[in-house]
Amino acid sequence: MTTPTATAASPVFLLRGELRGSIGWAAALVGVLAVTGVAVGVNSFHVVESTPGGGVFALTGSTTEVFLTILGRNLGAGLLLFSGYATFGTTTVLGLLFISSWVGSGSAAIAAETGLAEVDPWVLTYLPFEFAGLLGIAVGGLLPISSMVRRSARDSPSPRAPVTRSALLLLAAGSLSILVGAVLETALIHHHVNQGIRP
Repeated sequence: MTTPTATAASPVFLLRGELRGSIGWAAALVGVLAVTGVAVGVNSFHVVESTPGGGVFALTGSTTEVFLTILGRNLGAGLLLFSGYATFGTTTVLGLLFISSWVGSGSAAIAAETGLAEVDPWVLTYLPFEFAGLLGIAVGGLLPISSMVRRSARDSPSPRAPVTRSALLLLAAGSLSILVGAVLETALIHHHVNQGIRP
């Protein structure tokens, strides 16, 4: 005899399993695209011209202006990655390849300009937050197409996972991570400026 509780809970467990699988597929694809983009960016970078006193990510203005510039730039990139939710993942894939290759070439530029020994202490304080936030948002952008592909690949019908809520949660979490990274990056730039050091 099947209890009502077990019968009622069964679809819930199926939905959760389907959602976890879709997120896993999307995260795996995001990881592959990000690594590919970074590798392409690093390998394609070459120093054409060095401008004296011009840092790779040099920003000017007040602390508030610098913060808003950093936050706006990164949130704009995040929204581009999330737009794949409405474009069957196309803009997420293209945007992630472009952004990750930019990160790769930018990292190579910093390394070439200042040396790795000078880069690690300050870049690693904020870059993980910003990049992880972008990757999380990209997973949200790919979630609908990931769920659709998984459903179509099954021989038997599976419950439709409620991806919208999960995608929005990934967008919110990624945006929060980007915000933290922007605060840290602004604080470090402000510190470097006060110390007379080029960021």
